[in-house]
Amino acid sequence: MTRAAFTLALASASMLAGCIRSPNPLFPGLRGSIGLPHEGTLRGAVPLGDSAFPLARLRTDDRRWANPALARILLRAAHRTGLRDSPLVIADVASVDGAEISGHRSHRTGRDADVLFYFRDMSGAPVRTTDFLAVGPDGLAWDPAERRWLTFDDARNWQLVKALLDNSEVAIHWIFVHRQLRARLLRHASAVGEASWLLYEASERLAQPMPSGPHDDHFHVRIACPPGTVAEGCENGWTGRGRSMPLTGMSFAAHEIREAIVHILREP
Repeated sequence: MTRAAFTLALASASMLAGCIRSPNPLFPGLRGSIGLPHEGTLRGAVPLGDSAFPLARLRTDDRRWANPALARILLRAAHRTGLRDSPLVIADVASVDGAEISGHRSHRTGRDADVLFYFRDMSGAPVRTTDFLAVGPDGLAWDPAERRWLTFDDARNWQLVKALLDNSEVAIHWIFVHRQLRARLLRHASAVGEASWLLYEASERLAQPMPSGPHDDHFHVRIACPPGTVAEGCENGWTGRGRSMPLTGMSFAAHEIREAIVHILREP
């Protein structure tokens, strides 16, 4: 191979680094979230365990592996919103290597986590969430284990969304939730006088995915690729309206415009 041909091949390989979905002989050392959330893999994940109060896991299975950036963001959000008797409860995250897990199309790269809602009992006291509980249009959810009605905690659930969005480490790509709950959260945020940039960001990031489950019993949190990881194989994309939409071309430009708007709104 001539030097020119070798240089061309190396350059082409470098350009393709962000498009590959697993470590391979050319790129054996790739780490972190590799590929798209619904068809990628995961290397170098960290476990989310029950010892990191006030964050708790719903189950003791092995669907607890996260990209380190997602793990840190969830733990910080838990410290800002969790209580001793009402911690932030995490359900499915990912398997240790990003293998497909039943019941999910995504959750392959450690950038997705199912987060249960905060609830109060009918006396107004915070309770520990022990399962996926569907919330109706009136904000009420039936807890079959305790045979009681619970109410969606607008204030704490908004504080959770705020804690996730207001971080300096990595962008939140989506917080999937039912459109009626999205409306409740945005109404509450507006009523308490949240900053314009935060209201804008929340309105952009809170969404009910289509087609998918209603997401009326949990938040599905997805972070964007952490800074510097696209060249290592992470792919910003999302599942929406039946197709995968990579963050390239015009969608990348739209993302840059959104970031500029948020930056302007943040300024005093």
